Amino acid sequence: MVYKNLGRRTFRIKSDGSGLAANVVQVEGGKARGRLGRAFAASRDYSPVVLQFESPDGAPLFRIERPADTGYPIVRSLAGEVLGHFHRSDLGSDERGRSTQDRVQILDAHKRVVCNIVWEVYKKAVLSRPAVPGKNCDYLDTEGNALARFDSKRLVLHRDLPEPMRTLIVASPVAFDLEDGA
Repeated sequence: MVYKNLGRRTFRIKSDGSGLAANVVQVEGGKARGRLGRAFAASRDYSPVVLQFESPDGAPLFRIERPADTGYPIVRSLAGEVLGHFHRSDLGSDERGRSTQDRVQILDAHKRVVCNIVWEVYKKAVLSRPAVPGKNCDYLDTEGNALARFDSKRLVLHRDLPEPMRTLIVASPVAFDLEDGA
């Protein structure tokens, strides 16, 4: 699947070979900043927002929200049932306590870890500068088995996944953008 960020919390997801797979549109929350406004803003926008994944014909599929309290995205079914959560944490730190590698965890509806998303390191921590995460990441189950890989804009599932795991992984690139203050 290829993710295209159209700006202002709008995405187009294309499947490999078969055309449009889904659109993602904002259904609740304030107006998002444009790319230029976001680039020059003094702070990120972490206001509450709800985005909806829709099939190519416009039928709603599921929603992802950024709540006001934590900022960590939550994926919900159309009925409002929580399918899972995203949570960011450090995978490790160096002798000075700086993060050496970033990790996002996918939690199920009961907040149990079901997947670790490990980001490649673009630049290692040096002196006072913390590590800089890259744009690529691997999705691993709790035993360390590969589930998927995200390369900047392309998500590749390594095998068929049960629901809601598949939905949570498909929603994750949008969650990364929301978590970054989109």
